[in-house]
Amino acid sequence: MSELESFVQTSMAKALTWTIIHSLWQGLGIAVALLAALTTLRDSRARYAAACGALLALLTAFAVTFLKLMPAGITGTTWQPLANPSDLVIGSGDLAVTSGWQTTSLLAWLAPLWMLGVFGYNIFNAVSWFSTRRMRRQGVCLAPEHWQRRLTDLGTQMGLRAGVALLESALTRVPAAVGWLRPVVLVPIGMLTAMPTGQIEAILLHELAHIRRRDYLANLLQSLAEGLLFYHPAVWWISSVIRAERENCCDDLVIAARDNRLEYATALARLEQARWPESTVPAATGGHLMNRIQRLLHPRTPARAVPAAVPAALLLLTAALTALAWQTPPTPPRAPTPPPVPPADFPAQRSQQPPPPPPPPPPPPRP
Repeated sequence: MSELESFVQTSMAKALTWTIIHSLWQGLGIAVALLAALTTLRDSRARYAAACGALLALLTAFAVTFLKLMPAGITGTTWQPLANPSDLVIGSGDLAVTSGWQTTSLLAWLAPLWMLGVFGYNIFNAVSWFSTRRMRRQGVCLAPEHWQRRLTDLGTQMGLRAGVALLESALTRVPAAVGWLRPVVLVPIGMLTAMPTGQIEAILLHELAHIRRRDYLANLLQSLAEGLLFYHPAVWWISSVIRAERENCCDDLVIAARDNRLEYATALARLEQARWPESTVPAATGGHLMNRIQRLLHPRTPARAVPAAVPAALLLLTAALTALAWQTPPTPPRAPTPPPVPPADFPAQRSQQPPPPPPPPPPPPRP
């Protein structure tokens, strides 16, 4: 037996597998609750908080379920193969299940596949993060002095105490806020002279709003949560809602600082042709840009999370995955029980029994 086959027979692997299966229906319920909340909430901050709470609830449910399915705790015997893995009862109470575990079944390999997916996703995030760190050091130069002073004034207007550096970058096509402890704002080379001053200031206010809200750190934590629950369709929908409402929150801060919706919407439309890919960097063109422009120009229009078909399809897919995971193979028919075999000394024991009593004599004949 190889090391991987030995691992899938451990209690750790089995508890992790059933935790993943339980997370399917748990995420389904949390996604339905979030969808119901989004239909009633209108404020972008409330919608953002509801989406973040849903993602946190999914992570909490995953951790609590795993701990409940490991009643003995994580010890040295957790990583040792079980003596009888074909009939394992995991958990206690409502979560107690009989696994019917077999090494040849696909369910037995769910835990190592999940670990491989988490490792690959985090490697991808680490490469993206190092690329982002490189952007603030390579191919950059300081913006003109008057724009540096103007950014400081805008930061004070936005409520930032620490100064933020403004850099022109040859590696980015749209403005972006990078960093958390020492944040900087990156703008493409030539943007400060190619756009009107009012539009540039509105875009810089948007990036300063990301810095004020610490969205760079929040985006990193969100990426870690996505890495742990990468297999769940509801997680990707919740993450898309978080990113969309994050941009809406920053747009609201820009409008509160400069009540000029048309100028800001025009600036966003000019950046439509140079969109930033989804990464760990909050950018001015994040989210669904056309929905943001429509929201700016028509603020009284009820907010929509996503088209109704998208969450419905995700929820149906999650329900199908849950039903598929809970299907158990049919129990094979039992062989007929053979009749009991009498012992070898059965005739001898029978002969030693006392003979039956003689029948009573017949009655005498009547005269």
